[in-house]
Amino acid sequence: AHLPLWKPEQLALRIIELGERQGWMGNALKAMNEMELLSFAGADAEIIRPDRVVFGDSNTLVVDYKTGSQLPKHHKQVQQYIRALQQLNYPNVSGKLVYIDSQTVIEVGDL
Repeated sequence: AHLPLWKPEQLALRIIELGERQGWMGNALKAMNEMELLSFAGADAEIIRPDRVVFGDSNTLVVDYKTGSQLPKHHKQVQQYIRALQQLNYPNVSGKLVYIDSQTVIEVGDL
């Protein structure tokens, strides 16, 4: 399948429009983009940066944006973000994987 090449401003507008429709973009929300988190795997730690984290009163949502094809490693990446936020005691953490080209939104659960 041929995938479009997005200009940066087109990509940003598409992300904002999709986020507003889905409810994770808006001025009234508490959110951080590219929030730095520490992810621990045994004795090793690495800095990870989810695209967007939205903080609700009783829940936390991780949103990660992708272009191109859906790949299993994308789910694993969002699951890593979920686990890192759970380790920091954020409430009811869930994740969404957003494929911008197809405007597909996939719920990602923790393993």
